[in-house]
Amino acid sequence: AVKITSGRDPIWFSSQCPRSIKKQDLVLRNTESTDVEVVWSSKRSDEECSSQTAWAMPGWYHVEVAALGGEPSDMQFQLTKPESEVITKTVPAEPKKDKQDRKNRG
Repeated sequence: AVKITSGRDPIWFSSQCPRSIKKQDLVLRNTESTDVEVVWSSKRSDEECSSQTAWAMPGWYHVEVAALGGEPSDMQFQLTKPESEVITKTVPAEPKKDKQDRKNRG
């Protein structure tokens, strides 16, 4: 189970979006951590796991993770604003005119 919160504000729950965590067989041990990849879209979840929920704003969040019946593990992370894409347009340089060309013109 995965839960993302900001203070007392519930943001996202895997119980509302269970398909977001790939099913896989794991061997869990008390003395070792086990990594599982979870992709979060940075949107809030709702009971229907709809795509129409609001985006989580930049700031600090907590992610709490636990295997069924296991002790939860809590970690804080920062969600940052994406870098703006910089688009530059290259303007072709005008060809240089040589002295002969200027003489012919006049």
